[in-house]
Amino acid sequence: MRRPHLLLLISGLVIAVACLLPVAYLLLRATTGGYDFWPLLWTPETGRILLISLALAGSVTITAVLLGTSLAWITRRTLLPANRLFSALLVMPLVFPSYIAAYAYISSFGNSGLLTTLFGPLPAFKGFWAAWIALSLMTYPYVMLYVRAGLQQLDGSLEEAALSMGHRPTSILWNVTLPQIRPAIFGSALLVALYVLSDFGAVALFQVDTFTRKIYTYSNLTPKFRQTAAIFSLVLIGVTFLILAAELKLRGPDRNTGTMRAGKPFMRVPLGKWLVPCLLFIFAILGFGLFLPLLVLFGWLIRAIQLGEPLLGSPMQLVNSFGVSFSAACFTVLAALVVAYLSKRYRSRTTTGIERAAYIGHALPGVVIALAMVFFSLHLGWLYQSLFILIVAYSIHFLPQASGSIGTSLLQLNPQMADAGRSLGRSRLDVLLHVTLPQIRPGMLTGFALVFLTCMKELPATLMLRPTGFDTLATYIWTNTEEPYYTRAALPSILLVGISALSIWLILRQEDQGAKP
Repeated sequence: MRRPHLLLLISGLVIAVACLLPVAYLLLRATTGGYDFWPLLWTPETGRILLISLALAGSVTITAVLLGTSLAWITRRTLLPANRLFSALLVMPLVFPSYIAAYAYISSFGNSGLLTTLFGPLPAFKGFWAAWIALSLMTYPYVMLYVRAGLQQLDGSLEEAALSMGHRPTSILWNVTLPQIRPAIFGSALLVALYVLSDFGAVALFQVDTFTRKIYTYSNLTPKFRQTAAIFSLVLIGVTFLILAAELKLRGPDRNTGTMRAGKPFMRVPLGKWLVPCLLFIFAILGFGLFLPLLVLFGWLIRAIQLGEPLLGSPMQLVNSFGVSFSAACFTVLAALVVAYLSKRYRSRTTTGIERAAYIGHALPGVVIALAMVFFSLHLGWLYQSLFILIVAYSIHFLPQASGSIGTSLLQLNPQMADAGRSLGRSRLDVLLHVTLPQIRPGMLTGFALVFLTCMKELPATLMLRPTGFDTLATYIWTNTEEPYYTRAALPSILLVGISALSIWLILRQEDQGAKP
């Protein structure tokens, strides 16, 4: 069995230890709060919240996988008119902060709301089913981006061979294409499930009692409740390990498929009679997932202009958001490259443990990670309220977004290419820089874009860890929705959408360049 370079292994262990810091903090908080641990854990409330959290995560994950995989295939592998435009628009719901999107839906269904004005009185948009719909529409772009990156790197000669043997396009999809992109599907499903478990904004506004909502509520109450919040967080970590085990079991053992494209363009299937149903499907998703929240935001903006309210606090909020998000995305992609390379190229118990540790932070609420970073940085006074500790918190929280897409690309890269480079006398570093990295660039770009966009809208960690006077678009939006002055949050929210559009355009442009034979 091949062994990783010592420096690479040490780097992976350091990353794993950093990802486990929130767990150490929670164990300390849960066992030293002055109350017995087990009576606080084994309560009917814990069981009820556990069932609700699992039901919501499961239903959203299944829905997001169905939507994201279907849309990825339609936009990437069919002769869909205006393909690039639809591809960009369908990914855009990813940029909405959950609390902004949730409030837009709630206000649209309320008295004098947009949908109420058009269609008359409608049921209140809240509760479990509302959170299911809204979170599914906010998370399917994760699946779509992952699956598109997987489809991008498949060798079209396999599908061409199947076609020459008499297989129909539908048969090729089920028997050739989907089995090869299974790592991308399950990797994105894992990401969606952990996102739902950690989300606070949507479940709070829709009034769904998940672990995250209770953790946020209890964290600001008496010591007993704060200890209960820590216990709930540990239960959430336990659920994360169960989900990780289930994902590993369903996905099966990692195998290098060696199916990365070697210059053969993939087939694009004519839609024929399915063109109109596909367009109706796309417009339905865009109508509720993108255009409705945008219309609400522009309505707030028009109202703000009419009232003469300030539209943006300071241009530095945009500069700060972009700068810290870009830095965190670069830092996270480097860490994710280490984790993915170790787990996919040098599979062992140690590297598997490093990979699993990297996923823990994504299931925890941002406030838990922030509290852990505050606790440990206070013991290293020079780190407290520094941009470095904020970037580290972002990386711990969003590392799986990058490592998942990079790992999928590595699995599709034939390891014999690297071995061939080594046999020609090239060093490991030379092979990595000139053979491996260029081949997995789509996965790296996807991971970078996901981390960048998520950092742009991250709120709890930013509020608690930012340096004094360091404001971002997310903090400004929250300040004005909390009071509430929603009209003042309109322009910053629209700016987030605009920045997202630029990022998505760059990814799609890279995909098009990579698709050329």
